Amino acid sequence: ATSAQDAVQDTSAPPHVSIAEGAATLEREGQTETAVAGMPFVPGDRLQTTRGRVELLFDDGTALSVDEFSTIELLDKAILRLTAGRILLHVVGVNDPANAVRYQIDTPSASATTDGPGEYRVALLNGGGAPETELAVFRGYASLSTDVGSTAVRAGERTLARDLLAPSHPLPFNAARFDAFERWVATRRDARLGTASAQY
Repeated sequence: ATSAQDAVQDTSAPPHVSIAEGAATLEREGQTETAVAGMPFVPGDRLQTTRGRVELLFDDGTALSVDEFSTIELLDKAILRLTAGRILLHVVGVNDPANAVRYQIDTPSASATTDGPGEYRVALLNGGGAPETELAVFRGYASLSTDVGSTAVRAGERTLARDLLAPSHPLPFNAARFDAFERWVATRRDARLGTASAQY
């Protein structure tokens, strides 16, 4: 009866769509609707973007930004599955890192797990053939695992994984070079949190 008890104790609200721009749909139990702000995102739901981007907010304040041409499903309250495109996850909890929610993002070839607050990008790269999974850490600490092995990744590093191989050794990347998606995320985050200058 533990699962029933857990269900009773879990008072957290499901994540919800905070921003939906352009073409995005939410599929639930075979019904597909246009994604709009305020829509809950519950386990079993699949969110798909074409020429659109979506931000989801979790109960703890964590924000999940979904790029164009991406497909993400919610498997459980902190477990997601990315089957196309890329996402950026901004996990909160800097003031209390030990209690920050640990998120897991599964892909067809690997599984990324966050370890505390930070900013993480998970992407599926189609480099001909089977898609590679990329985990890039802007801030924080995370790991990328396959059936063969696991690689820990720190801020400023990225790793790649493909099916049947262990993830690559972490490589440095230029976290300051923003593309259109990352700029979109930064703009939305500044609007949500108030600009940095207002905080200091």
